[in-house]
Amino acid sequence: MHNFCVEITGEGQLPPDLHRAHIPAGRYAVIEHLGAYSELDKAYQWLIAAWLPQSGEMPLPVPGIELYLNDPCNTEPKDLRTEIWLAVAD
Repeated sequence: MHNFCVEITGEGQLPPDLHRAHIPAGRYAVIEHLGAYSELDKAYQWLIAAWLPQSGEMPLPVPGIELYLNDPCNTEPKDLRTEIWLAVAD
């Protein structure tokens, strides 16, 4: 199952298969992945298996956030830029 999120600035009814969620403010470890979306798992693996244990940070039970910085419709897969955000404890 995949979760997707878009910013909704107004109130009102959502379609029945969608629900509102709040992304909490706080501290996030952020890395930028350069390359195809199909390779994002490598960036997550490094962030969680390599960086997190040596950082001393504690992750929070908040879904990861991906911020797509360019458009795959007019960008080569090798040039796609994606920020990955991991919530960490204060």
